Amino acid sequence: MDTTYVERACHNAVTPFDIIEAPSPALTRCNDTGRYKVSKKIFLKPRITKTLDGLVQETHVQEIYEHLMSPVYSCIGLSNHDDQFPFWVVRLSNEDVNNTPAFLKLWQIIDEFICRGKYEPYHTLVNANNFGDCPMVHTDLPADRSDDCYTIIYYAHNNWDCNWSGETVILNDARNEIIESVYPRPGRIFVFDSALPHVARAPTRICSQVRLTVAFRVKPKSA
Repeated sequence: MDTTYVERACHNAVTPFDIIEAPSPALTRCNDTGRYKVSKKIFLKPRITKTLDGLVQETHVQEIYEHLMSPVYSCIGLSNHDDQFPFWVVRLSNEDVNNTPAFLKLWQIIDEFICRGKYEPYHTLVNANNFGDCPMVHTDLPADRSDDCYTIIYYAHNNWDCNWSGETVILNDARNEIIESVYPRPGRIFVFDSALPHVARAPTRICSQVRLTVAFRVKPKSA
């Protein structure tokens, strides 16, 4: 398992998710990682995104995928209250995660390398998107919190092609400009501030796979 980038990204972090704020221009290339970091100038307050590869080994990727192909999905998922086009989901309780070896192992990786034992999941959802679905732009921030919550997306399908779309898109607060677009690479983990407007792009007509994600929404652990 290659954790070099993870350790470098988290070193000296104020919280497990912080990145160093970039000076202008709005997007600045990190010399160490070659990745782009979002400047505070884009948002009213510091927001973060982080893309991590290599944390989940290929055998574990396949194990999670095979498990997710067996649950009974319900077509009740909605991006927001105005969404009229539900998609297929499975809601997971913390007990479900702890009692399922594939999910428990995934959460242990996330907890060790990302949350650092300081955050806990309060809402976990498996999303299954197909061609024809219409996800809407939304945020994941709960109504009773103003900040310090994060969304951690694990891309759970075992194969993907660049012509299948399926990206996770982050937008600005006005929702009229794309800030970041993340390719749904199998086994990839994408972390972002839950207050950021975002949307999952539906797969294209030629896509032969279901776009599968496991989304952990996390908050600071209670004292």
